[in-house]
Amino acid sequence: MTWKDLWTEFLLKFGIKVNKKPRKLKIQRHDINEFMTTANIIKVRNETEFENRLDRRSTTTSYLRTDDRLFEPYVDLIATITIGRENFSFAKEIGSSILRTAKKFEQDNPTVFINKSHLYFGLSLNSIYLNDTINAMIYWELSQQEESNVVGVAAFNPSVAINNTLNKFSSVINPITLSIKDNPLISILRTNRYFIEDFSELVKKQNSPEIFAYFSSALRYRQVDYWLRNDFTEMTKMYSQELVNSLCILCEASFKDLGATGTLGNILNNNLATLNANVSAIVGRSRNGATAATGLFLTYPTGSDTEFNTNFPILVNAIKANALTDDETKAHLIYGAYMLRNKSLHDFNPTLTYYNNKNLFLETIGLLFCSVASIKNL
Repeated sequence: MTWKDLWTEFLLKFGIKVNKKPRKLKIQRHDINEFMTTANIIKVRNETEFENRLDRRSTTTSYLRTDDRLFEPYVDLIATITIGRENFSFAKEIGSSILRTAKKFEQDNPTVFINKSHLYFGLSLNSIYLNDTINAMIYWELSQQEESNVVGVAAFNPSVAINNTLNKFSSVINPITLSIKDNPLISILRTNRYFIEDFSELVKKQNSPEIFAYFSSALRYRQVDYWLRNDFTEMTKMYSQELVNSLCILCEASFKDLGATGTLGNILNNNLATLNANVSAIVGRSRNGATAATGLFLTYPTGSDTEFNTNFPILVNAIKANALTDDETKAHLIYGAYMLRNKSLHDFNPTLTYYNNKNLFLETIGLLFCSVASIKNL
């Protein structure tokens, strides 16, 4: 650090506003010690901000709604590192430190408990970025439990709780919403398809078990989106394929929320007609023995990899043309999810056409998000 940096830190510690000139971009090697010094400043500043807020908290009342404000700096920190894969372990270290401090406060004040819902929410976000699904789900559940402690178990509603959480963190939600809107397929459809809703609206329609699945998929897309557009590496493809798999499962789960049973193919053949007869007629039925396939099952057969690689891009282009009716669009989106579920969910297959085409990969993910929206609006 230079003497100017040290002086700036000194002024900031005393709450004196510093107007700095825009820094000119310098391309140079950075010593590891310089990086560690900067990282430590960020860590100390975040932890100190939390401790300062905690010092002002009541030591006589449990589960205050205003406890949410204690953890805002940490969740905002996570929001600033949503692009990239390098900083999440560092953010986890800060979150774990803050959690230890919060629990120490509770130990020092045995009859008082802090509402740590937003801290657990932040740790869940960070775990999603780290692809640490188990801890992500644990922190998510703990976040919901903390919310129930505030409003009471009888009054607790997971959908309301997640909405309250999301509404307070526009720095997290807005980048997700913008990324999804900017998807090359979604950006075309959302102009005149009422059922292609914004992320913040569609998440409110998810049932309790699927809220986390939909939210985590959208959050991961925020990260994958950047890498698909900029660095189409093998690691990027693997992360993106995991997202495709998760969205295929979510499509199936969304149907089951409506009372359907079985796998996605069985649902399209046997349950869709009850949910929406018009969409079902367009999707048609798969071949059954001597009975020929009908509808989209006939138009876009997907039995072999060759058939999938030939027909899936044609189906995507038909959707992108945006000339279908609403019911036809829903049918094509749902059938596209079925094609992907059958071909990609059970086995890793790098020969599938979208896997080596970054634009089609982006459209594939967009198709699945739109499929979830279609199912929710049958």
